[in-house]
Amino acid sequence: MSTTSRNRVIYQSQALFAAPTGTTGISVASHSLRRVQSCNYNFSVSRQDINQYGELGAIDRLILQEPTVAVDLSYYFEPTGFNEGHLGFRTNAVTGTSTVSDHMLTDIISGGSGFDQKNVYVLVSDAGIDANDTGLMGTATVDGIIGIGNAFLTSWSLEASVGAIPTVSCAFEGQNIVFTGGAGLSVGNPAVLDGADQSATLVVLPSGAGLFDSGTEVSAVRPGDITLTLGSSNSDNSPMFGLTESDLKIQSASVSMTIGREPIRKLGKSFAFAREITFPINCTMTVNAIVGASASNKLYTLMTTNGDSTKFYCELKLTGYQGATAHNAYVMLKGAKLDSENFTSSIGPNKTVTLELSAQIGKNSGLHFLAA
Repeated sequence: MSTTSRNRVIYQSQALFAAPTGTTGISVASHSLRRVQSCNYNFSVSRQDINQYGELGAIDRLILQEPTVAVDLSYYFEPTGFNEGHLGFRTNAVTGTSTVSDHMLTDIISGGSGFDQKNVYVLVSDAGIDANDTGLMGTATVDGIIGIGNAFLTSWSLEASVGAIPTVSCAFEGQNIVFTGGAGLSVGNPAVLDGADQSATLVVLPSGAGLFDSGTEVSAVRPGDITLTLGSSNSDNSPMFGLTESDLKIQSASVSMTIGREPIRKLGKSFAFAREITFPINCTMTVNAIVGASASNKLYTLMTTNGDSTKFYCELKLTGYQGATAHNAYVMLKGAKLDSENFTSSIGPNKTVTLELSAQIGKNSGLHFLAA
């Protein structure tokens, strides 16, 4: 640890890690998150005013529930699904209209606490030293570690657009945060298990976040290596009205889902012992495109018998390269329905259309991920 004051902390000096709660160590190759662009965290404390007759001000302000810790991070999308896999997502779905129930939240919903909740760690190295340096060891080069315990996923989204690197954003709700200064590569476990502090158990971080599998590591995905399919299967059976899908000039596409959480509490415990998912979970896809050729349709048919019976398959294919080797990822919205179609036209800009589609997490529906 540096013995002098520090003017600032910049991205060079920070590395991000994730691991299941309750672990006593972290695998070097398994839990260092890659391509991180931002990581923000905060906590807020809710207090109950205790008032009584005869006094204007509260006589006390008590904390009735655990503080809320929020974490949001973003990273460049990598088609190997490296980060998604270590954040608890299922990344081995199948393409097309298979009936396999393998949406992205399969493991988080049914795989136990090892998938549903994580500890998130932010390592801070001394000024001027790369946190990803494989030689990073001990208190001589580590300024501190921030540990966020019991982090439950609350949202995930992927944004791809012309002229930009595809980026993932996700958010978590945690129950505890531990700040450790100058403690080398170890930090007290920030998790709270059954209401009990676990900080007496040390978690040891790897010496450098840069120890990855160089045979599969992809720098990033270029916008020119992304394709979008909107259909009822892998074929072109468009959900849109009045337009020819194959003639659209896609400018951006995003997929997202928000996961509501219900804290489960009981008398005798200061902390929630679980944060269960609230259903349904809605998944959305938004597509913005320059309008091309028109097609014959009428909205009236949606309201006629079976006019809205088709569930559509929407697929983003993202290809990244490690040398000459291509790595493909498919992010799919299955069982989708069209919610809205918005045309914009004015003097100067090109005429554009924005499509909104949605589906719910369920059997063969919702967001699926395949790293191939």
